[in-house]
Amino acid sequence: MRFRFQGILFSCIVALITGCNSTAPKVVENAAPGALACSVGDQAAGRVIQVEVWRGREDSLLAYGVGHVCQRLEDVSRQLLTQGVNLRFEVLGSVQIHTGLGRANNHLMQSIQAAEGQLKLVIVDAIAQCGDAAGYILGCTPQLGRPVLYVKRHDSFNDRAPEWVIWAHEMGHAAALYHPDAPGLATVPERIMTYMPMPQSSVLATYESANFAQLGSIVNMPRMHAATGMLPFSAARINAEQLLPLVQDAGPHGVSLGQLAHLDDAALLSLVPLLEPEPTAVNAAATRPSLPVQTNALVLLGELGQGEAQAYVRQYLRRQIGPDTLNIRLYGLQALGRGQQRHSTEESLTFLAQAIEESFWCAGAQQSAQDCTALAEAARDALRDAQSKP
Repeated sequence: MRFRFQGILFSCIVALITGCNSTAPKVVENAAPGALACSVGDQAAGRVIQVEVWRGREDSLLAYGVGHVCQRLEDVSRQLLTQGVNLRFEVLGSVQIHTGLGRANNHLMQSIQAAEGQLKLVIVDAIAQCGDAAGYILGCTPQLGRPVLYVKRHDSFNDRAPEWVIWAHEMGHAAALYHPDAPGLATVPERIMTYMPMPQSSVLATYESANFAQLGSIVNMPRMHAATGMLPFSAARINAEQLLPLVQDAGPHGVSLGQLAHLDDAALLSLVPLLEPEPTAVNAAATRPSLPVQTNALVLLGELGQGEAQAYVRQYLRRQIGPDTLNIRLYGLQALGRGQQRHSTEESLTFLAQAIEESFWCAGAQQSAQDCTALAEAARDALRDAQSKP
């Protein structure tokens, strides 16, 4: 018993900088609007950040109640304290349900506006678009220096970084921080603000710690050059030979479309082997590409492709290939809709018009009714994007 007590005492001494507390944060799940739902972090912190939380209406987000949010914010506050950032988060009210988010894109993310002195955290099932980027995206701060941030539902299998790292990373963008490294080049993987967040990404540079003291305030900055605070640079155009490795190493920010918009169908179709269920000459010795890689491949084909590439996307979307590809197809549908603003084809417009009906997807016995509903809803969003002005 003496040794056990000594072990607990030692753990508490080590944790003094973050508070010795073996219990989860005290929360009020059904707090009234504006009422305190939880307070996490150092109670004597000089900087108190009030947080309002929204989530999408999808069943996949039911776990994101006040308890989960407060626990994750406590993780963030403890890690930031080790970097000299002493913050307290106060969550106000219960988690609000936002029925209009769906799979968040640039247009939908304009529905929640920044307010001085308050951080707005929005949790969505997926982020399909962020600035110039599209594809598999873990988080998005629509405007650098504005305290509104979006985070995707965490997938512990496919998302490399822990959830707290993604939340802290996006908070950094909300506090006007850019990435310290370039897209696809994780030269400082230990940094929270790296372009490629990893499990070990837990360090802030001195100037980054200073910026976090502004979290919750509106910092006057120009609109972001691209997704999630990417360093403002002119991205070099990618040639056909560079496309496949770019998609394979894209990381958690999707793929920047500006440097790829010049590619033709011949180049884009080089991504098809990433989406085929059987090994090919290109990937015979490799394992099946991850869900993020396959998502990015299909999104680029739908978003940038013309006749032949769009035909492949339509054919892929109609496959009865089980639930493991449902998310990829949902991303692909939205990309095909947005792609009509670049290269509209009668065949794709007709496809989307038909795809808004659940019966279009439920013709095969392998498709569940729930999946048919999700696909039809995504097709409605895609058709709306296809018919809107660029």
